[in-house]
Amino acid sequence: MAVVQEQPEPAPPIATLAERRAVAVLPKLDFCLALMQLAILPAEECKAAARGEWLATFAGFVSGMSAQDATEAEIRWAAATHIFYTNPLLQALAQFKAGGDPVQAAMLLDAIFGIAE
Repeated sequence: MAVVQEQPEPAPPIATLAERRAVAVLPKLDFCLALMQLAILPAEECKAAARGEWLATFAGFVSGMSAQDATEAEIRWAAATHIFYTNPLLQALAQFKAGGDPVQAAMLLDAIFGIAE
């Protein structure tokens, strides 16, 4: 009697860093908690962010925008329920927070979204 061995299922491919970033999303609550836990923003600002308020920390960020773009950014933040890693506004805010350094901005967002290399 021959014994038939089944081939094990192949391991699922491990997503690349770029793939993980492309699909990363957090509920706004978890995003704000990560900002607090990582000490990216003071606790009071994290609470305000969770309520949808535009933070004083970001005042310098919008100062370079037109009034319409700044208002749109504030409205989008207030209405957001989920925060996407790839959102252009979030990418710009991360660059602002990182002093314009794209590598530091990516590291900051990776930490917030729990993405490890």
